[in-house]
Formats: sequence, C-alpha cells, structure tokens
Amino acid sequence: MRTDRLFVAPSGSIDRSSPCIGLPSAPTLVGGLIVVLSDNVRMDITDLIQEDIVTVNLDDSLIDVAEVFLEERVGSAVVVDASDEVIGIVTDRDLVIYGQNFIEELDRTAVNEVLAMSVFSVEPTVSVLELTERMREAGVRRVPVMEDGELLGIVTLDDVIVHLADELESPELENLAAVIESESPTRDADGTE
Repeated sequence: MRTDRLFVAPSGSIDRSSPCIGLPSAPTLVGGLIVVLSDNVRMDITDLIQEDIVTVNLDDSLIDVAEVFLEERVGSAVVVDASDEVIGIVTDRDLVIYGQNFIEELDRTAVNEVLAMSVFSVEPTVSVLELTERMREAGVRRVPVMEDGELLGIVTLDDVIVHLADELESPELENLAAVIESESPTRDADGTE
C-alpha cells in the first residue's frame, strides 16, 4: 500500500499500540519540505545539474560497471547505446539487488539484462518541486537532465537536499547535507565534486 500523506506527530504523542502503516519515501519527504518552504527556496534546478557525466555502454558487463563506479567514485551511470543515445540509468543498488542471487554471473551479465528500459528524464527548466514530484512518482533518486535529446547532466535527490540546506540556512538541513556530502561517493571529504 502506498500513500503520499505525511503526518508528523509531536514528540510523545504517538500511540505505540497502533501499527505503523509505512514510511514516506525520500522524494516524498523532500517534496513535502519544498512545498512547506517554497517561498524561501529558489525553485529551478539549473544549479543542481552535475555536468560531469559517467556513462556505460548497454552491453558492458556488470563487473565492468562496478569497476567504473569504483574508479569514478559514483553510485550510478547513464547507460547509452552504440550511437550514444541515452537508454536509462544503472545504479549501485541495481548491482546489489541483481548480484545477491547471481554473484558468479556478474562478469557474464550485460547491463541491458538488468536495466529498466524506460528513460525517465527532465528538462533543465523544471522546478525543484516538480523534479521531486516526478522522482517520487517514478520511484527514483537520480534523474538525467536532457534538452532536445542531448544529455546535459544528472540531478540526484542528494543534490536537492544540499541545495535546500544552502538556500534555507537551516541547522537541521545543514547537518543532513553534511552527512550526504561526507558519504557521497562523488564528493570528496571537503564536499567538492
């Protein structure tokens, strides 16, 4: 069961005898935060686009993809075909989910065998709110940014959270952004890409 409603109860007011019906997804939480704070947030995504794009070929083996992730210090790559057309995104999570049952086959398995073949992307003109709504609807945390069929970069949910922390100057969001920046495989310890 999926619900997009978010309820935050005051501390100590939760009835612990009632069953928990679920947790909101990260895009739902961030989208809700943006709606509440939208008057204080610059809403375009142009500053969030990561233009250094890591790509892998549709026919690369999953072992090759894992090596690219390690070498480039990333958790995802845009998948392209032989003519460099964007096909989708493969993530570290895809490797883990597929690999847990077929570890011995990773070297012989191509990306095209595990990739969801629908390309979900956004234009660079989309608002941060619309971006998070689309992420929530698609169930993704990373989105290619494309214009007129050309791949411009990628935006992640982590980028949105770091952006919100910068825009709102909230200690809570700044702490969350610091955790993201310290744990992100694409960021150095000082937070630079």
